[in-house]
Amino acid sequence: MATVAAERAFTSWVKALNQRTEVHHLDEALAEGCTVERFGYHEQRGQCLETFSSPDAIRAWFNRAGEHLTFSLDGDVQDSPGAPDAPALQFAVRYHRTWHQFEGGGWWHINLNEDGRITRLLHMPDDLPDYRAS
Repeated sequence: MATVAAERAFTSWVKALNQRTEVHHLDEALAEGCTVERFGYHEQRGQCLETFSSPDAIRAWFNRAGEHLTFSLDGDVQDSPGAPDAPALQFAVRYHRTWHQFEGGGWWHINLNEDGRITRLLHMPDDLPDYRAS
C-alpha cells in the first residue's frame, strides 16, 4: 500500500514539474514544509548544491529551466537505498528528462507524510553524457 502512495506522489511531482504554471499541482504533490534538495553531477556528484524550503522557492527553481524541459518516470518505485546524508529516505524512482534534443535522467528519493504527500525530495541527476571536464 505504501508503494501505491509513493507512485501517486511521484506522479503528482511530475505533473507539477511539467505543468509549472498550474500552481495547484505543486500543492497537491508536496506537504507543507517540504524540502527539496538538488544534488550535483560530475565533480559535484553526491553534494547538495541547493535546498528549497518553500513553495515559492521550489516554483522559482522550476521556472529557471524554462518551458521546454519535461520529466517522466523511468521505472518502478522501489524502497530507497538511501542517499548521501539521508539514509532513511523511504522511496526512490528513476526519472527521465528531455530538454530540446537533450535527454538525461537521474533519481528522486522521497519521504511521505501520512496523507501521501512528499515531505522531503532529493533530486539526484545522472552525469551528463557529453560532459568534458575543463
